[in-house]
Amino acid sequence: MRDYISRETALKIIYTSTAPALEVKAMPAADVVEVATTSWEDIERIGFGSWEATCKHCKRRMMYMAWWKYCPECGAKVEETRKKQYEI
Repeated sequence: MRDYISRETALKIIYTSTAPALEVKAMPAADVVEVATTSWEDIERIGFGSWEATCKHCKRRMMYMAWWKYCPECGAKVEETRKKQYEI
C-alpha cells in the first residue's frame, strides 16, 4: 500500500534538516482515497424529458440525470459530459 505525505512539509524538511531521510520517513501518512472518474457516454433521449446514458467506468446503462455528480452504480466522480443536442 502506498503512503502519501505532504509535499510542502517534505520539501521543508529536505531543505532545513541535517538528516532529511529520517525525518521524512517518520512523517505520518495522509489519509487519502483514490477517486475514480468517469463521464457519461451514449446519451439517448427515450421519451419526453427522459434520458439514458452509459457510465464509462462501470459500463452500466441507466436513466441519466444531468445533475448527478457521481455514478449511482460504481460511485465514480462524473467529469464534464457533453450532451448531444436533440430537437423536440
